[in-house]
Amino acid sequence: MRRFLLASLFSIGCVVPDVSVEGHACPCPAGYVCDGATQTCVAGIAPTTSSGLGGGAPTGSSSSGVAVCAGVCGTPGCGACPDVPVVDAGGFGVDALEATRGDYERFLADAVDPAGQSPQCQWNTSYEPIVDADAGCPDAYDFSQADYPISCIDWCDAAAFCAWAGKRMCGRKGGGTVGVPDVNDASVSEWYAACSAGGTLAFPYGDTYDAMACNTFGNASDLVGTGWFVDCEGGYPGVFDMVGNVEEWEDACEIGADPAADNCLLRGGAFWADDSTPDRDYAVCTSNVERRPDRSNASHDWGFRCCKDL
Repeated sequence: MRRFLLASLFSIGCVVPDVSVEGHACPCPAGYVCDGATQTCVAGIAPTTSSGLGGGAPTGSSSSGVAVCAGVCGTPGCGACPDVPVVDAGGFGVDALEATRGDYERFLADAVDPAGQSPQCQWNTSYEPIVDADAGCPDAYDFSQADYPISCIDWCDAAAFCAWAGKRMCGRKGGGTVGVPDVNDASVSEWYAACSAGGTLAFPYGDTYDAMACNTFGNASDLVGTGWFVDCEGGYPGVFDMVGNVEEWEDACEIGADPAADNCLLRGGAFWADDSTPDRDYAVCTSNVERRPDRSNASHDWGFRCCKDL
């Protein structure tokens, strides 16, 4: 297994993240409301509910006078934003790495209020990783391996983290969910476009499967740190692990009557995946749309990364 310092690689095509949320996917911070038609944030003050909260996160100060985090990193009362590079993936930004345990722990420390989530996630009352042996998450979550990908979190947890980071879960270009017919269309799906270099590659590193390139079947028996496999780079220079390590949630959901049960796509396969059929044909940029668990489900080998407009 190869572990290298990646700082020089990340300098390629990186941009500094901003924290503007106008037009970004819900949930929304204070001062913005969620437009139900587009599921994006627009400037405005949400109506007050019986709890004193509107469509965004709480504002103001605590009883001690200390500013309360309103839901976006780097703003008053909130901690610093993750320093993961954002790579230009042909007109939009994609995180160079899968979201890490260290950055997710910082998100939890900001105590973002779940009341500010989009309507699809109002059932979600906590962002803490689950404890569920059947999901491979048998114990209280171990954040000590800070560079490992966060897992044991559901779709709504991932979406809330990306909103806190001033971004969105990778989904439709410009924001919103990707319909099942479009998940392998590089003009629509941010995740697929980033992995395949705009639809030109079968794998992020090329057109021929390389069993040693990524943390996939035969290389490791579990998760490893993000970016450890430096040959698992692409579709754009400076982007790592788009196949292998953890499968990644995508904002590609079939909307139904019960939002918690909406089926949402997982992409790229995990450490157990390769390109063979029928059992492990997931370590590719395309999706056969079979990996669509409920929005409320979580697993030890499911993670995510974030995207944003440039």
